[in-house]
Amino acid sequence: GDMPLALRLARSRPLDSLAPDARLLLLAEELKGGVRANRIAPLSRELAFLEPFVRAWLLAERGREGEAVALLGAVDRDNLLFAARTEHQALILLRAGRSDDALRLLEEALPRAGGRARALRIAAAAGLGRSRNRDRALVLLQGRDPVLARAASALTAGRLHEQPVRSAAAALSDLLLGLAMTLSEGDARALP
Repeated sequence: GDMPLALRLARSRPLDSLAPDARLLLLAEELKGGVRANRIAPLSRELAFLEPFVRAWLLAERGREGEAVALLGAVDRDNLLFAARTEHQALILLRAGRSDDALRLLEEALPRAGGRARALRIAAAAGLGRSRNRDRALVLLQGRDPVLARAASALTAGRLHEQPVRSAAAALSDLLLGLAMTLSEGDARALP
């Protein structure tokens, strides 16, 4: 429901007394508003797995993609989102226009992406198309999947421009959606 009410209630309580969902709500709102990396509210122990990803994307938003990629490279295997580490490194590099580096990481990430592979292919193709690598983008969209075929048609027609994950807020959304998909599919390959 009522997002303004939920935010008012969450803001009215001490941060350390909030449940993880309320902290997540506050984090999402802060990211949506364009908060700086050193000002995000500390995450609870239950949400600590998100912190390196959020901080990496905040660095990427400030043009510090090298530091962002390195931060994600240090994500521990025990992190619940470890499987998404390489995907987000690639997305950050695509955002920065470093398509060759991103493609190397995508080759590693796609076979392990499970149910997130389709969305990752489309996001990568959009990023490659943006950097004028349409042929490489079309290779990512090959196959019999009708959704990928529609994305390839949109790319060819010049309508697949925007990479969906280009900010910390979009990355948080992508990570939570990917986590939910993985949990609902019971895909053991995509979680540690």
